[in-house]
Amino acid sequence: MSRSRLAGINWAAVALAGVGVVAAVESLRLGIGRPVEPGPGLLPLAAAAVLVGSCAAVVARDRVPDEAVREVGRAERLAASLVLLCAALALEPLGYRVTMLSTVTLLARVLGVRRWLVAAAFGAVAAFGSDVLFSDLLGMALPRGSWRL
Repeated sequence: MSRSRLAGINWAAVALAGVGVVAAVESLRLGIGRPVEPGPGLLPLAAAAVLVGSCAAVVARDRVPDEAVREVGRAERLAASLVLLCAALALEPLGYRVTMLSTVTLLARVLGVRRWLVAAAFGAVAAFGSDVLFSDLLGMALPRGSWRL
């Protein structure tokens, strides 16, 4: 991609990030509520945060040297798709925690984490952290599986 086109994309990302910041400020005026009782501004605030984060990633992408970026091959994409399909099928019988722990661990391995221990630690933090967020803080009922974990 040419330098002028990349500069145009970066300016567009910066402009969209500005829109995201304005949306975040306006959503705070609506009130975000409490963790158990979310307010009307929580979802717009989350959407604005995703927008700003995505724009920051687009701008930061140009700062990363091409050698540092690893291409994901067809076999890795297929393996990741297979892991996600198995996760969808295993969610009810195995429960949220076990399914997310194994899914995130396997995805980390497929997408480049070299050591199983690091991938498993990442999977455990993601699985149990999201379980606390969704079930305890937001009060959502997550599948517990036949083991009731």
